[in-house]
Amino acid sequence: MQPVSLDLLVSASIPWAKDVIKNKILPIIESSIRDYVRDTRASRFLNQSLERFLSNVKGQCSLVNTLAFQNTPVELLDVYEPMSIYHDNEKKPYTCLIKSNADLVDQFNHILITDSAGMGKSTIIKRIALDCISNKEYIPIYIELRRAKDYDFSLQVKHQLGLGEDVSNSCLKKLPFIYLFDGIDEIPQEIKSKTVNLLSIFANDFPDSKIIITSRHDNFLSELHGFSRFKIKPLETNQAYDLLRRYDGRGPISSQLIKGLRLENGHNLNEFLATPLYVSLLFCAYKFKPIIPRKKELFYSQVFDALYESHDLTKELGYVREKFSKLDSTDFHQILRRLGFWCLKDGGKIEFTKDDLQITLHNIISKTPGISASPSLFIQDLIETVPLFVKEGAIIRWSHKSLMEYFAAMFICRDTKERQKEILTKLYYSPDSISHKNLFSLCADIDYSSFRSSIIKCLLLDLIKTHEKLNNRQTEIKSDNTNTKAEILLAGDSIIYLFDKDKENDILNNLFNGDLKAFNELTVNGSHIITTVTGVANHWLVIARESTIKSEILKILNTRNPDYFHKTDRHSNHDTQLSFHVKMEVGEQAEVKFYLTDESLAKIHNASKIKLFESLLSFENTPQIKYQSAILELKQINHDESNGINQLLDGF
Repeated sequence: MQPVSLDLLVSASIPWAKDVIKNKILPIIESSIRDYVRDTRASRFLNQSLERFLSNVKGQCSLVNTLAFQNTPVELLDVYEPMSIYHDNEKKPYTCLIKSNADLVDQFNHILITDSAGMGKSTIIKRIALDCISNKEYIPIYIELRRAKDYDFSLQVKHQLGLGEDVSNSCLKKLPFIYLFDGIDEIPQEIKSKTVNLLSIFANDFPDSKIIITSRHDNFLSELHGFSRFKIKPLETNQAYDLLRRYDGRGPISSQLIKGLRLENGHNLNEFLATPLYVSLLFCAYKFKPIIPRKKELFYSQVFDALYESHDLTKELGYVREKFSKLDSTDFHQILRRLGFWCLKDGGKIEFTKDDLQITLHNIISKTPGISASPSLFIQDLIETVPLFVKEGAIIRWSHKSLMEYFAAMFICRDTKERQKEILTKLYYSPDSISHKNLFSLCADIDYSSFRSSIIKCLLLDLIKTHEKLNNRQTEIKSDNTNTKAEILLAGDSIIYLFDKDKENDILNNLFNGDLKAFNELTVNGSHIITTVTGVANHWLVIARESTIKSEILKILNTRNPDYFHKTDRHSNHDTQLSFHVKMEVGEQAEVKFYLTDESLAKIHNASKIKLFESLLSFENTPQIKYQSAILELKQINHDESNGINQLLDGF
């Protein structure tokens, strides 16, 4: 795979930029603001600004940095494995393969693509930009939100393009732009609320313009009303294999790796093969050491070893490039752990100016006993010899946010000792705990014993508190009923809608068009919500639930102790008994809404109705723990919070 430079791709993009400016942009500007282009100086400035911005957009979107090549930039189209995004509902299913078509852009105006770490959101939005460029219908305005400012987005676009603030938005709307905003979750925490609100205002002011936004799941997404919400389809196994072959140019490394993966036959590897980032990490790690890791922690650990010990292929066999900082891998890893946690503590910071990073590293290294190194040389290592960071102009950043989370998780689980449980508990109860779900997953892999006696314990105590709250609210107490109610409520409040399929309904149509105002009760506190749509009997079932960290912790516990949970397949769309109960509850009504909170459930004593809620919620993918199993697990944790360590040390 031949490396390329951004400057080279930007230069190659200039002819396209000039053609677009001449034939698509200037004719509209000239017809709208004649006085603006009559000024020769202003006209020259506009041309230069447009050319610079658009050629940069094409160059930037043509390029990808991946750990598979130790962050050496390569052309995106050389390594892109076509992925699909989909609407998560059954009434209007829609799936689009993001390749060489503009079908998605033609079908929808405002699109929100959300998914978890490493699913390829940034890669997909860049591929859409290249598709728009090749189809010549839309001109991409690509903006990385971590670099956006907290002021009016229409003004930001005008400033980027070289247009004056006196140019009206109506002129901007006439231009065939598609606005691509990448990474809401990477906006600095101190300006995130304001910036997302400004995005929402921009979208409302440009209802007919094409706008695509990407993000990990984030509480602030609830502000984006009217966006069609998409997720990314996980890679199928054959796609993961094709991606590995692309990385290797169909060479021997990918062949051996794929052979090994087939022998593994999916043992704990499905999640990794379904995620583009982990496929990249796997390739990087396997090149260094032909072992297939089965845990996230081992993935990242092996990748670090691969990057630190990587041979310089331009030198003699076995030559390992000397580190500028002179640090061995143990000390290098220790500094990275502290840097990762510093970034986590600073709102998930992933990029710096060189001066800021030097100051931060100086403070970290100077307070780390036994280690002495130059911050500037350590930064040089991070970019060149252990390329975990990428340099883009004056900005230096982690090559992927999940790398920062890995080192932060390692710091929590390896360096904080007796404060580990305190830190995990604080993160669990923090207002933005859902943003730490990848971190929690890593901590569970690294040190499940401490994770169990802190995070799992917090979750189970929350279940008991919910149970007690229900008991205090209820006038009539039935133990089995209360247990089920507590199980239903543990992951968060939820709303259930049942719509008659034979009757037209405005609320249902609005929901399918991306308008989530029907779930406003769940977003009062800025919560992100997850929705599920399916058919039950002659009704559409729509479930909306607060997206809380509890859902993610339940999934982690479910992988460790599946017997603690109700079976997820206990009901089906064609369950005749469930259909009967739905019909009995709904009758002839066009729609029925249930808002499930501790207050509303405390007032319901009808066992069959509670059973109906439980059955309907089984279609949603949050595992539902059995109350009695939770009590048993909590007793076991309380009996020995050391998880067997104290017993092992007894008598020593």
